[in-house]
Amino acid sequence: STGTANSCTACEVGKYSNLAGFSSCTACRRGEYQDEESKTECKICAAGEYSGSMGLATCEACAAGTVSPSEGSPFCTTCSPGTVAATAGLTSCTACSPGKFSGSGTDAKICEPCAAGTYS
Repeated sequence: STGTANSCTACEVGKYSNLAGFSSCTACRRGEYQDEESKTECKICAAGEYSGSMGLATCEACAAGTVSPSEGSPFCTTCSPGTVAATAGLTSCTACSPGKFSGSGTDAKICEPCAAGTYS
């Protein structure tokens, strides 16, 4: 926001300004956030978290069944079949043990035993 002639306005959360003399603040990029006002840079989302939109004040944990292996991620990756992320906020998928399987996406939270007459 712009200030009046005798004051300047703080950049709100989710935005920053790294140069003097600017008339507006810049929204943090996807994969970044800023939870404080009046800052000159954005913070990077931790591994296991993401921010999928610009101008966010927080990052979100990746849901169970998805992961974010590195910091600064704009999205979470779905675990592939045969692997799981049992809880939210994980950085890697874990392989199911022999005799068990998992689906992908929201089904990639639990390794299920193979039914009688099948194997993995």
